Amino acid sequence: MLLLIQFPIADLRPFRVTASPRLAVPTWPEPNTYRRFVRSFGPTRRRLTDPSLGVWQDELSYCNAHRGVRFSRLEKQLLAPAEMQAPPRGAFRRLFCDGGPSVRVEVAVEVEARRPVEPRDALLALRHFLDLETRVLLHGTAGESDADADDSGHLVHVAAGSLFEQGTQLTRLWLKATTPIGLAADGRDADACVPLVVIGYRSNELAQLPCFARRVDPELVGGPGWPTWPLSTTVW
Repeated sequence: MLLLIQFPIADLRPFRVTASPRLAVPTWPEPNTYRRFVRSFGPTRRRLTDPSLGVWQDELSYCNAHRGVRFSRLEKQLLAPAEMQAPPRGAFRRLFCDGGPSVRVEVAVEVEARRPVEPRDALLALRHFLDLETRVLLHGTAGESDADADDSGHLVHVAAGSLFEQGTQLTRLWLKATTPIGLAADGRDADACVPLVVIGYRSNELAQLPCFARRVDPELVGGPGWPTWPLSTTVW
């Protein structure tokens, strides 16, 4: 079972009348993935999925976001009763951008169910997922943030908190990371939007859907720019 949270970010700098202080590289939505990166997040990557399968244009390439958002002792966490599921594993942390105002950070973990999951336990696992302790890289001051070591062993400031609460910090990190060094980032130029949570599951992993779940007609979620494969969507 895959548990995923999407943090949408509205970057208003492309709408500015005056010149935008936003960095011109990587060249989204299809950056040159050779030695390109987003500062404080990670390097850009090309999707392995065949584009002919029908992914959105701004998802052909993405940025690895492992440096920007980190889990704390993920292997020690349990997302539901211990007898039901194994400890979670990190699936991916990614940053997407359409080259304009639309930015998104996705964080996902995988959990292996030892038996079919009842609706109540699935919702409990989802709540535990959103409560996972995380750390977001932050250019802050002592008292606003904790100290942590980056991949090179250097001390950096991080904002610690539950995964669900990190949208604002990720927005600040994106704004700082894409502003040229030496220029001050204006916090009014980007805003955190309401996050979206997605659960991916196999037919044998859920005993049944919650009573308030409803299926979405595939015809209602199609249209230009959407994936071409058949969609089967359930809203909880």
